[in-house]
Amino acid sequence: MPGPIQVMLSSRCLVDIPSNGGKVMLSSVRIDLKKQIEEMLLVDGKSGFEVWINEKGRAGPGDETSWEYCVSQAQDCDLFVSIFNGQSGWMRPGETEGICEAELEAAIGSNLSKVQIVQLDPLNPRTKRSEKASDSRFMRYVEDLRLFAGKATDAASLRTQVLGTVQEAVVKMALRGGASGGPAAKAYLGQALDWNRLNFADRKASIEKELVQALRQRPRSRTLDKQTVVTPIASRLIVMRCAGLPAPIGVAAARELVGQPFLKDHELVPEMTEGDVGPVHLIGCHAGVTESQARRQLGFPDAIVVTTPQGVWVADPIQNIQVLFLRNCVDAVSTRVRLQDALDWLDHSGEAEALAGRAAKRARIARAVAKEVA
Repeated sequence: MPGPIQVMLSSRCLVDIPSNGGKVMLSSVRIDLKKQIEEMLLVDGKSGFEVWINEKGRAGPGDETSWEYCVSQAQDCDLFVSIFNGQSGWMRPGETEGICEAELEAAIGSNLSKVQIVQLDPLNPRTKRSEKASDSRFMRYVEDLRLFAGKATDAASLRTQVLGTVQEAVVKMALRGGASGGPAAKAYLGQALDWNRLNFADRKASIEKELVQALRQRPRSRTLDKQTVVTPIASRLIVMRCAGLPAPIGVAAARELVGQPFLKDHELVPEMTEGDVGPVHLIGCHAGVTESQARRQLGFPDAIVVTTPQGVWVADPIQNIQVLFLRNCVDAVSTRVRLQDALDWLDHSGEAEALAGRAAKRARIARAVAKEVA
């Protein structure tokens, strides 16, 4: 028997909105909406909907953080409703993306057709410097998507808009027979469409710009050059060299724009300080990447290769070359989210310490080569 329709409501929780001449917490409205949606379709006392919100969500599996659990809910749900008030949501310490931003990107990436956005006016972006930048980027991202299902100004109109949106979305789901837009569906809307219009050189530059900016915004990071940032990982200052692969890695013309950047690691040595280690290479791929493709790009078959949801991690244990390929960097938000998730994986898996150790060895190799070619 098929289960109930899984609905996720994504929004900021601790925000006051107008209600009956006063104020009410958005979290309270979300709890009411959960109850109302689940009462919309009752058969023999059982609801045809199961609504997930942070306030009432079941505890996540033991190996997932609350952030990862929220994102996995966004990926797996049948219908995703974003209540958008201009804020990207809470951010983990030292990071630049909000949870609402990550949830929306995950939902769109899994199936564009399930996503609905209800705007809560007036928009209320935050003023703190780090939050302001994240909110500004998120607002541009949402505006470019043009997926608004309606607008609300207070608690009553928000309830009306969300309930109407859910009802209309379910009718459309039934009419299209559950057809899925698939992981690449959003590539024809918003900024992803804009990036698709670019030539290889400009798309490459766009990917690199987002990677560099995201790394620069991490605490204690500094710029080495326009493609390189020094950032702390596992208590070491890691030189991260960014590159953008503007088309599928199987396209020779795109692949040649990136080449094997680690062959020029010694050229970064004059800009590195004594405590800097690496470089480690970060390649944002506009499309997917496989283990075999990553091995070929590295040029060393007997390598450490790990496939993660974000991409493929390869490391040469002899020359200590390290490359992280990020897949499906189709716009600014997806690029930043892939990077953030990859850095989180390094921490959670314990690989960050191994990366730092290999980076220290790579720095000694690069410095020795630099002396020889001087």
